[in-house]
Amino acid sequence: MVDRTMREMKTHGDRDFPIATYDWYGPDISGMVLECHWHDEWEFFAVYEGCTVFSVNGEKKLMKENSVVFVPGNSLHMAVPYRNSICRYRSIVFSMSFLQGLLDDVVQTKYMEPLCANQMGAGIFLPDRPPGIWQGDRIYPLFEKTYHTLCNPIGPYELLAKSCLYELLAYVVLSTDAIRRPRRGQGAAGAAQSVKKAIIYMNENLSDPITVPQLAATANMSTGYFGKLFRQMTSCSPIEYLVNLRLSEASCQLLHTDKQILRIALDIGFNNIGYFNRCFRKKYGCPPNQYRKCMRAQNECICSGQVI
Repeated sequence: MVDRTMREMKTHGDRDFPIATYDWYGPDISGMVLECHWHDEWEFFAVYEGCTVFSVNGEKKLMKENSVVFVPGNSLHMAVPYRNSICRYRSIVFSMSFLQGLLDDVVQTKYMEPLCANQMGAGIFLPDRPPGIWQGDRIYPLFEKTYHTLCNPIGPYELLAKSCLYELLAYVVLSTDAIRRPRRGQGAAGAAQSVKKAIIYMNENLSDPITVPQLAATANMSTGYFGKLFRQMTSCSPIEYLVNLRLSEASCQLLHTDKQILRIALDIGFNNIGYFNRCFRKKYGCPPNQYRKCMRAQNECICSGQVI
């Protein structure tokens, strides 16, 4: 689940061990393999069955079985189906603070600090083997070793998991020269921040008339380029995203207030009740009045302990 700025509303691990694993599949009911979102943590994402088109800050690539991508922190990323195929994937999400030591040793100064300071922006789609003569493990088996170590907390698993993550990061450095990332990566990170800024503007001005030129101005971009960039990073147009934001707010108000439907529509920026009803039905499969009735009845059953 994400908030209105697309930030993931989930804690990955805890303060002492800020790392978590996930195993999932898609597409889901929304048609996405992985919804567009971002988080402070960094992530290794691997496909183990099927394939998907994975996007990091607008950079897209087809990922097949046994392929791995490294996602920098604060990056907008998502995955969509490829030719209607099913995709099963695993991910390891972790805070870089878990790998950063307190001492300024050579590992911290030469690798970790440049990695964290760079905020590379673009995703790093890792080859199965790094270039050159380095004889490390193959990348996907190493990912699986790390994943299963974390899923089976036996013995000093924290120590082993940490060593595996360091080895995975060595692949990142070897495969892409990530600590000397070219300007294009920084541009991608800046573009992602511009899209986030436009999304925040939408949320703060939800009830007001909002146009694409206004959003482009908040991102300091031309209207045409902004529209193209927004779709590239989120898989929808700015107006489609705005409408979905407004509909989500409408669903909350229908459930938690007794306001008239017309009042709700006007308060969230719809000036045409017919258009609001059509959009709401398309997203939720029923008109607003029926949605309110059904959702309240469902909540009452849950609160009373009845089985729905």
